[in-house]
Amino acid sequence: MRHLPLYGERPASPLETAQPLDLDSNCARCALRTGTESVCLPADGVPGGLLVVGVNPSKHDDRRGRPFVGRSGTAVRRIVEQVWDGPVVYDFATRCARGRRELGPKEVEACRPYLAGTFRDARPGRIIALGTYAVNAVVGRSVQPLH
Repeated sequence: MRHLPLYGERPASPLETAQPLDLDSNCARCALRTGTESVCLPADGVPGGLLVVGVNPSKHDDRRGRPFVGRSGTAVRRIVEQVWDGPVVYDFATRCARGRRELGPKEVEACRPYLAGTFRDARPGRIIALGTYAVNAVVGRSVQPLH
C-alpha cells in the first residue's frame, strides 16, 4: 500500500519549539501574578503517560498550591482515574489564578515556556487539553470547540 504524506516532515508543536523555562516564584512575564498566593503553580503527577492541561488555576488550586484540586478539578481527576490506568501529570496553560482579570493570548504565550518545561519533563504519550486557551497553549492556534 502506498502512503502519501501530508507534510514533508511532521510539523513541531509550539510546546516542542518553545524554549522550556523552569518555574519562577518571582515571575513577572504577565500581570496574572498580582494577587495570587501561588505564583507559577507547579505541575502535579507522575511523568511518562498522560498530560492533562487546563486553562488556569482556580482560587482553590491557588490556595493549595496544586493543580486540579478544586471542585471541577477533582471531577476531572476522578474521570481520568476511571478511563486511564497509566501515569498522569496535571498542569495549566497559565500558571497563576486569574481571579477577576481577563485571560487572553498574551498570558498564554507568556506561560507557554513553563508548559514546555512540563512537556519536556512529563514525556507524555497523550495530551488532553481542556478549554480553548489550553488547546492554544498546546497546538498554537485557536479552535472553536463547540462547532
